[in-house]
Amino acid sequence: MALLEVREKLLRDQSHELRMRFYHDSFSRASLNLWQHRDTGKVYRFQFSFRENIFEMTEGGTLRFGRLDEGENPMGVKRSPVMILSDSIDMVALQSAVSYLSRQSLTPELAEILEVLRRELTA
Repeated sequence: MALLEVREKLLRDQSHELRMRFYHDSFSRASLNLWQHRDTGKVYRFQFSFRENIFEMTEGGTLRFGRLDEGENPMGVKRSPVMILSDSIDMVALQSAVSYLSRQSLTPELAEILEVLRRELTA
């Protein structure tokens, strides 16, 4: 399935300098939170979750990897997922994320994120 952008007017954007964007693909369990500079369109930060893995990067920062954990709730109520950071990047998970993004219709922003992830594969 395709990673589709949620309409911007449905998001709560609280920054004058940054534009928040959100993409989602429930079939593939993928989502992307993206923050861009309003004036240049350059990606400032992103969080890309694919299945139970999450990749996060801020401008000028290093790529961080973690796993999503929804924990156990005896009351049966769905809890908000928590990112549990890892000391190293799971390269199999990274390759899977790159493969998924490579199959998407790439906007300039998605292409920039894909390039960040590909660079990490070859580092």
